[in-house]
Amino acid sequence: MNAIHIVTALMLARVCLADEIRTVGGREVNLQPLIDWLGNRQGERPLKHWKEVKIREWKKTLSSWQHCVIQVEGIEKEVLVSNLPERIMIAFSTVALLEARVEALRAECQSAPAVPARDSIAARRKRPQTASAAGSSAAQLGNAQSALATAKAKLDQVNPNVLAMFIGGSYGGLPVWDCGKPK
Repeated sequence: MNAIHIVTALMLARVCLADEIRTVGGREVNLQPLIDWLGNRQGERPLKHWKEVKIREWKKTLSSWQHCVIQVEGIEKEVLVSNLPERIMIAFSTVALLEARVEALRAECQSAPAVPARDSIAARRKRPQTASAAGSSAAQLGNAQSALATAKAKLDQVNPNVLAMFIGGSYGGLPVWDCGKPK
């Protein structure tokens, strides 16, 4: 193999590996020119209909879409998003699960009978499970609240801007956006 073949192979490999190809509406779109432009913001902006989108809140899954609040061009909008990156779905799902766990433990702690501070030793021995269960629930609540705070703090690390486009339709009064299916 001569040097020209090697250089050509390396250039093709770089193009194949570097380009960010997404499929929207059955069509492939190469987002690499936009990604490159976003890196230096010089010259004319390519793919003007593709926007930088930040997912602010994930509400629920609705059919194949994610019902979200997004921020695009400084404005928050409630929309449906298809092909949301998996890392974002995992991060928001983790937060939702931890919020539900915190609420369940909070309710459990509130329903547990209070143990008087100056209770006699004999009275404490009669209800050891109650005291230990309340203490266990309180400890679990503290752990769950800590895990929730950590998960919420990680959302900004996991959720940088994603590229998406408004596809021109709506469902249930909400505009539909698409991040494109990665190739």
